[in-house]
Amino acid sequence: MKSKIYLTAVFVVGFVFLNLQNSNAAPIYFAGTDHYYELVWINLSFASARTIAAQREYNGLPGYLVTSTSPSEDQFLRNTFAASSHYWIGGYRSGDSWAWVTDEPYAWNNNNSDGNGNYLYMYNASYWDDEPSSRSCYVVEYGTYIDDLINGNSPTYFQVIPEPATIILLIIGVLRLFGLKKNK
Repeated sequence: MKSKIYLTAVFVVGFVFLNLQNSNAAPIYFAGTDHYYELVWINLSFASARTIAAQREYNGLPGYLVTSTSPSEDQFLRNTFAASSHYWIGGYRSGDSWAWVTDEPYAWNNNNSDGNGNYLYMYNASYWDDEPSSRSCYVVEYGTYIDDLINGNSPTYFQVIPEPATIILLIIGVLRLFGLKKNK
């Protein structure tokens, strides 16, 4: 009996400990962009972080590796995620210049890269640097192209795709409408 209690206690403590290690806080809202931001702790390459970030969603908003497109957004990121000083952001080398994963204009930067890597990360919560290897975390930005239209950014990186249920309801409504007109 004691061994079952002991094993159960070890299992519960281990389970809780592992979940606390991998848990992330809820995304944080920044009014300057009308977007949400989330720090995700996992050691990944840039390509893997980019892929996983693009699969995430928060409150119906699509996710992507953070794109710091203004000094105020960059300051928000540095202040908010200062304790996690080395995290991937959504900048990458495209030929001889830098680009964002969202295809937004790379008009402002805080880049201090030395040219050895192809991907940007936040360095010591102060500036961006390039790095060819993996990072222990990344920041996901959640927003939509409508938010970016309002803020003056290019909306080329998201498409609005209606849910199947919406299309089915539309078809049923149209068929019902025609059915009612025939009965009158």
